[in-house]
Amino acid sequence: MFKPEDVISTYSRAEALEDGVIVDVSAQAREAGFKAPLALTKGAWDTCVAVPPELQGKEGQDEASRLHEILFIANVVARLEGHSDQLFFGVRVMVAVGLFELRRLSLHCGPGDDGEPVMTILLEGED
Repeated sequence: MFKPEDVISTYSRAEALEDGVIVDVSAQAREAGFKAPLALTKGAWDTCVAVPPELQGKEGQDEASRLHEILFIANVVARLEGHSDQLFFGVRVMVAVGLFELRRLSLHCGPGDDGEPVMTILLEGED
């Protein structure tokens, strides 16, 4: 469709992983039932997985638990509504002791660098 001289620039998934623009969670995703490689955008990681310093060690807040919840919900949504390349869901994230906020996320499935299926979880509004 395009000739090499038509391409202005490219940015591969591998480069995004190396740069930290997306965070690979494929191992944890496999444990949650996903078969394709999965990553979270840095924004989704920072907003939903990273534990604020004031919550470290409180109320069972740790990155592994937060990530597990996101992957569990994403997997349920994918199984129930998996007929689309982009699915939307929400997670409640503790932002202070006893205070939760809803974060809206999307699960996007598309081609990887070599055309293989890959998935990415993004914050609402990211692309």
